[in-house]
Amino acid sequence: MRGWMTSMAKPMIGITSTIALHNKIPSVDVHEKYTEAVINAGGVPVIIPIGKPGLASSWMAACDGLLLSSGEDIDPYLYQAEPL
Repeated sequence: MRGWMTSMAKPMIGITSTIALHNKIPSVDVHEKYTEAVINAGGVPVIIPIGKPGLASSWMAACDGLLLSSGEDIDPYLYQAEPL
């Protein structure tokens, strides 16, 4: 937990993101359901941009928790399975 956090502060919860094109501009993207879930649970959502491994320890130091927001579906043929 961050040293400056008081007992009254809400927890900062990092949410992983993806990249989506908005008006042909690559943009950090997270489904709203994830931010709403964190808020409803009493936390403060912090969107973590994808593809910045050098900043991972800094993001985690700033956050009290992490929500992995998933990603694209994996093609089942990659692990020799049939699609459902």
